[in-house]
Amino acid sequence: MDTNMNVFFPVREETLKTVDSGKIVNKKAIINSETNKVVSVVSDNYKLVSNLEITEWFENYLKETDVPFRRIGIYGNESGSKFWAKYRFPETISEIGPPRVTPFGKKVPDKVEMMATLQNSYDGSLAHGFDIGGYRLVCLNGLMVPMDNIHVWRQKHTINFSDVVDTIAINFQTMKDHFEAVSKEWKALTQQEFNAKKTLTVLRALELSKMYQSWLAETYKDYRRNQKLNTMWDVYNMVTWFATHVVEQRNRILAKQINTTAFQNLVG
Repeated sequence: MDTNMNVFFPVREETLKTVDSGKIVNKKAIINSETNKVVSVVSDNYKLVSNLEITEWFENYLKETDVPFRRIGIYGNESGSKFWAKYRFPETISEIGPPRVTPFGKKVPDKVEMMATLQNSYDGSLAHGFDIGGYRLVCLNGLMVPMDNIHVWRQKHTINFSDVVDTIAINFQTMKDHFEAVSKEWKALTQQEFNAKKTLTVLRALELSKMYQSWLAETYKDYRRNQKLNTMWDVYNMVTWFATHVVEQRNRILAKQINTTAFQNLVG
């Protein structure tokens, strides 16, 4: 994932024809108009929406709702076919547990806050849309991990963005209320002492392949050896760390399970 590339390059689409007969095929090319290079080849029912268009719409929408936000990064892959933008909502920051100590002796607050991820693709691999959820500082180096999906909107590239944009509704106050309620549940976990029996029940309830289940078991043993499990919030931390560091980025099975009511009930 490249954080330095220009993700807002102009794009156009062109119908593909065979070289010999000039016959139109059921494909079209998405082209970077700055370089005239082909970004991707898609089916003829693919509907193009540019990264700039969807970004301007999203940010203008947030401005109209008077929601304080800050864009913290834009990202794309090497070919330019995939795009992400990340946003923070600083007024939603909440401290959950006591500060953690880094290997260098520095205390790092255990905070959560609402964040948003905007996405798009020029090859159809990603639907265009966004998700807003609760994120937690899970690493001492500042990595954020999604803890709870509050609002998700996705649209496949089979419908024009202009035809659906007026149907998108984001009730930020409702999302903020939900986030605050979930934050209280997370805080409650910091008051629950570590329970080995309940933890093993939680881990076994996760639907993972044998390989991942084995790796998770080793992670659990390592946490026990290093006395990192003192509360059920620590268990929650361990599983979310595993979801972001060990499980493949494209395999969102574990991350989705962490957000289920069943998992919350097991931990709680």
